[in-house]
Amino acid sequence: MAHGDRASQSRQRPSLLTFDRLNALTDAVMAIVMTLLVLQIEIPDGANFRRGLWPFLAQIEHDLGIYAISFLMVATFWVQHHSLFHYLRYVDRTVIWLDLLFLLPVSMLPFTSQLKSAFRHDAESVWLLSFALIVSWLSLAAISWYAMRHRELLRRPVPAEVVSSVLWRIGAVIAVCLAAMVLATASVRLATYLFLAVPLLFLRNRSVDAHWQDAPESVEVQSDQ
Repeated sequence: MAHGDRASQSRQRPSLLTFDRLNALTDAVMAIVMTLLVLQIEIPDGANFRRGLWPFLAQIEHDLGIYAISFLMVATFWVQHHSLFHYLRYVDRTVIWLDLLFLLPVSMLPFTSQLKSAFRHDAESVWLLSFALIVSWLSLAAISWYAMRHRELLRRPVPAEVVSSVLWRIGAVIAVCLAAMVLATASVRLATYLFLAVPLLFLRNRSVDAHWQDAPESVEVQSDQ
């Protein structure tokens, strides 16, 4: 009878995995994306170098701006992903697929940035970049929401103020992206630089930073019965 109970519990226990390989994949993708972004900056044909360095940099100001914005976006993604996985002990198949969904638009940022540079005067280029960012942030929010509802994945309980702080900022990011899409109909340039507000939202988060210390490995978070 006891053997049957153990077998039943084994079938009901969720399949949990350590997240080392998932973190390694995410870090690798983001590192490659950061490297590829700078390759989108091209020296224009017929550039006049005799006028000096600063006039030349002014010529490619838009490309430099797109590079800086995209790089800061990826950096913000990495910090938030690292913050989230600090609370996890395990992942399951759903978290893995949600993370891959998160990486899909992130990995396309070099292409999206290149399109933004090529069609710098078109509002549609801002819409495309906004859409990619919204999908990325919603995917990250979905990982957070799913993990909070499955306590067996957690290293320790996540304080309510941390959850509300992160979700509030993600909502603010989506609002910035939507505002950029609307603003692009009037000024593509202003809409482009509005994206700089996103990393500023995550520059410091006291609610999260206060709980970054490592949890004792002996503490186990039990799943709800």
